[in-house]
Amino acid sequence: MFFAKAKRSTTFRIALGFMGVFSVSFLILGISIYLWSMSYLITNHRASIEANGSDVAHVFRRGGVEALAMEIELRATQPNSEYFYLLLDRQCNLISGRADRQPPPDLLGQRCAELARSGDWFDFELGPQAVGFPSNLVYARLVPLSGERSILYGGIMQHLDVVEETLLAGLLSAVVLMLGLGVGGSLVMSRNITSRLRKLTRTSREIRRGNLASRMPVDHTNDEFDRLAVNLNEMMDQIEALMDAVKNTSNAIAHDLRTPLTRLLHSLDELRVLLPEETNLDGHVEQSIEEAGKVLATFNALLRIAQIESGARRRDFEPMNLRHVITDIVEFYWPVAVEKGVTLRSRLNGSGEFVGDQDLISQAVSNLADNAIKYTPPGGTVTVGTEDSDGGPRIFVSDSGPGIPENEHENVFNRFYRLEAHRDSEGNGLGLSVVDAVAKLHGATVRLESNDPGLHIRVDLPS
Repeated sequence: MFFAKAKRSTTFRIALGFMGVFSVSFLILGISIYLWSMSYLITNHRASIEANGSDVAHVFRRGGVEALAMEIELRATQPNSEYFYLLLDRQCNLISGRADRQPPPDLLGQRCAELARSGDWFDFELGPQAVGFPSNLVYARLVPLSGERSILYGGIMQHLDVVEETLLAGLLSAVVLMLGLGVGGSLVMSRNITSRLRKLTRTSREIRRGNLASRMPVDHTNDEFDRLAVNLNEMMDQIEALMDAVKNTSNAIAHDLRTPLTRLLHSLDELRVLLPEETNLDGHVEQSIEEAGKVLATFNALLRIAQIESGARRRDFEPMNLRHVITDIVEFYWPVAVEKGVTLRSRLNGSGEFVGDQDLISQAVSNLADNAIKYTPPGGTVTVGTEDSDGGPRIFVSDSGPGIPENEHENVFNRFYRLEAHRDSEGNGLGLSVVDAVAKLHGATVRLESNDPGLHIRVDLPS
């Protein structure tokens, strides 16, 4: 299983690439050494055969064919000599010498004239009658003499073919060992690097989910990963400080303005009571109260988001049932949907068991249901429900409204962001921001999908 994962690792593939290049280089070097060694040994062996052949040729030049035949017969009495000499006629038939040293008849019968004319070296194997040698492979030359005679002299390879087999076996064993060590080393290196990258990825995922206090792990080895982690941690320190400054400023503004806005609302309400009924200022007062209430609701929403993002509400997590939450929300918004002519229904699947803050979950689902009813035209349908998914329980809200363009799916979670088509509608652009903050607090993810027509929003909660 690990090998299957390693094959998808860039580190493993790079290591294998380097191992492949090194293996090819090693193989080329090994083959070169093998060829050079064998060439050197064969050249020396041929030189030794040539030196012995020259001694016999000297006998021919001094005493003729008869003396040569006698010399060959004399040397043939040495049974374990690695060198041999054969006196042949024009058709390469044996005249003098050991019969067990003859080449196969089909070799000389077909190439006798060619070999005598060229004088090239050739090789052949002795028959089963040749015993007492570690090898039956022979190097030989056929040299023509006067009187339509020729001499074939050569030498048994002795240990040369054993050396050749040893070199080939050593080269093959070295390649196999190198490949095994290379693959093993690549797996170990890939596992170590992947392990460190996995830690960085896990931390970056936590940061992306909103946990800005997370920091990249440092192993104190002062390598590239440590330097990268230190730089990222310093960057996160600065980002967190800047975001805290922005949040603190926003919270301070919200806190400072909420009190005078509340006083303004009370004053306007008292003014409405004190005004005589015959005055026509009552409508203006009502409008002022409504506008001040919207501003106060915006500030309350901002403070609510700040409280959620602080993580302080995690201590209120407790077992809950999402089916009950969905049922209560559908019952609460049912009159609103009926008044607008929208069909509101629930679809409850799965157990719905979850551990979290029930008030925050209710508020998030309420915001989604409220938006769905608001933007669904009369005659449309809104469905709120829960179901089980692979990762845990899921909450979803579907509508048959105009939907949201795919390129705007990420933007709608930003604070105060509103689509151009909805600029004039009621709201402050913080509803989905609250949903996003609640989801991050619970380790959930929010996804927007097309309902064709309309919008399908799902909140995947962890198990």
